[in-house]
Amino acid sequence: MFDIPIYHKSNIAMDLIPDLQSEVFAEYDRRKFYLDANPEMGKHYRKLSVYNEHGQHSIVTGNDPMINISSFPKLQKIIHEHTITYLNSLSDFPFTEMLKDNWKSYAWWTCFDGGDSYSWHNHSQFFLIATYYVENEDEHSPIAFRNPMGNLLESWLPGKMTGIDTEVIVKPKTGDLMIWPAWLEHFVYNKTLWDLERNNDPDSKYHRGGNFNKSVAGVDTINTPYDTIRKSITINYMKPAELFGYMVKYLEGKK
Repeated sequence: MFDIPIYHKSNIAMDLIPDLQSEVFAEYDRRKFYLDANPEMGKHYRKLSVYNEHGQHSIVTGNDPMINISSFPKLQKIIHEHTITYLNSLSDFPFTEMLKDNWKSYAWWTCFDGGDSYSWHNHSQFFLIATYYVENEDEHSPIAFRNPMGNLLESWLPGKMTGIDTEVIVKPKTGDLMIWPAWLEHFVYNKTLWDLERNNDPDSKYHRGGNFNKSVAGVDTINTPYDTIRKSITINYMKPAELFGYMVKYLEGKK
């Protein structure tokens, strides 16, 4: 993928899938009160566990986005091991052993239906992003990653760029784990946008964007449900440099 190392492993923690699916959906279902508390935006805030019914982020409120997901600590430990492996494959970072016990992270779950998309974005305030697909079946739409050189090349070339991949589309399945640099832009399709893409609609790329729901050429993208809601858990790993202060104190204590 653009010579950018994206870690993609399948059949991870499959024994945890039944509990994760039921617990994540139970939390999503519990949040039905969001619809009455905030008729305009509650249906959107309900889908990402970082938000309360008023759209306040958990970093502000102090709420735990993974509350009542009892299987998460086991999953987190497994993903953490994969993240260390990924980092070791890229770097000779000298404090890997300390990161095993002290690498701070921030996690949330998402539940997306067929009408939900998420426009191009990154998580550049973090270092690495790990997304685990709790439920992602054939009916569910994929994720796309944007070539970071694409915009530069497109602005440089005369005419329409050809012969260069500006993005790569990945279709994860249940139990897949993907880890990538946090600055890498990615896009989550909704059902209608993905249908346009795979049917080679020439204007499909211009329909992308607009968090959650977007009207496409008069097509109702909101009321296009999946048989089962697409569920995932994302863990955002802090930049190791932010741990240096702790590391200095740790090393001083070893003297």
